Amino acid sequence: IKLIDTVYEHPANPILLFVGQNLSEDYLARLLAAVENRSIAAIVISKSGTTTEPAIAFRLIRSEIERTSRG
Repeated sequence: IKLIDTVYEHPANPILLFVGQNLSEDYLARLLAAVENRSIAAIVISKSGTTTEPAIAFRLIRSEIERTSRG
């Protein structure tokens, strides 16, 4: 498991990121930069399904998946 600060490695190497614990603009920008030019898979875990942070993070990642899959 890697923190976002250490993910700027070769794009062929898989990485695991936990998203949704931080909504800072800087963090989200670094997150999107970290997944750029990578295949993305998302697993969403939310006990209630109504927590703001995971919901926003999911929408952000889903949007990035949709954008990159359109090619």
